[in-house]
Amino acid sequence: MPYIHLRTNVTIDKDKVLLLKARMGQDIVDLPGKSEHWLMAEIEGAKDLFFQGKDTPCAMIQVQLYGKATREGKEKLSAHLTELCHSLLGIEEDRVYVSFVETPDWAYAGSLF
Repeated sequence: MPYIHLRTNVTIDKDKVLLLKARMGQDIVDLPGKSEHWLMAEIEGAKDLFFQGKDTPCAMIQVQLYGKATREGKEKLSAHLTELCHSLLGIEEDRVYVSFVETPDWAYAGSLF
């Protein structure tokens, strides 16, 4: 039950949103037991977002997970998501943050897993 939220100050057209969503679906398998089937993705472009006091293109990506993931899996997914922002959105890798939130409780269709 992963959720990926990408927020950036770069304007993203619909075609790139769909490419980002597709790649996130492919890359989520970096985390053992996670798949696109359960992935929810939110992609927000053209936001007021500043890093190091500048509005140079940057991105913040939050990955929320039910349960825990290995450090190796999180490192691999972080690298893929950062590369994705660079290749599709032109954001330099040192202007992308990725954070992980792991939770023991997650509900779906009104019931806890």
